Amino acid sequence: MRLNVFDRQTDALELWQQTAPSLGLVFHHLPSIQPLPEPVRSEVGLLIVEHSTLAGEGGPSIAQLCQACPKQRVIVTGRLLGVNNVVDAMQSGAASAIEKPLNRDHLVRTLTPVIQQAAAIRQKEAEHNHLNQLFANLSQREQHVLDLVLRGVPNRESAQQLSVSVRTIEARRAKVYDKLECKNLAELVRKIERLEQLKQMFDVSPSKGPVQMSAITGRLSCNFNSSISCHTSGFSLDGLLVNK
Repeated sequence: MRLNVFDRQTDALELWQQTAPSLGLVFHHLPSIQPLPEPVRSEVGLLIVEHSTLAGEGGPSIAQLCQACPKQRVIVTGRLLGVNNVVDAMQSGAASAIEKPLNRDHLVRTLTPVIQQAAAIRQKEAEHNHLNQLFANLSQREQHVLDLVLRGVPNRESAQQLSVSVRTIEARRAKVYDKLECKNLAELVRKIERLEQLKQMFDVSPSKGPVQMSAITGRLSCNFNSSISCHTSGFSLDGLLVNK
């Protein structure tokens, strides 16, 4: 995990660089935050920003930084940080605020819980990627069966709707459960609910395209690029998730 530091003071930079290894972090000096480098915007890590470089001098605000790099734990540092500065920073999304002059022991104490938060974010990101990939691995035929399973359609009726045998439906259903790593419908619903929760934190870039699950009937459409909101005539997956 990287410790991204944007600070103009040489002594502060040296201290951050010396402290990073003891916290298991890789020090990375940012000569500028306009624009933010791609790794800072897309990776989980810590972002240290000197308060004087923010909006007061034409730089981005703390809220804008947090929005631009949601996976970074933003930490504001500076001299004479007043109560109002700290409150504003925290309300804008900063993880912490550290007043200068910096002290190594204080840095370690302050950063340790922030690093734990970042590690938790990284773990959730990995879980999100894994779940998203599971659903992306479903074939179109398996997506059709999943549609029917979620609507509670019996196998025989599903076979009639898809013009296949009951054995084919059973085989496809088994493949759906196997690919989604589920043993039963309850586990499947929990996975969809969990993915919905994680999508609030990690959104797929539109440039990469959405992962879609669309039933042939057109009555169930799950677009994982925005959110999992599945509605059919007489059936709402959102309702099922709430009343699990």
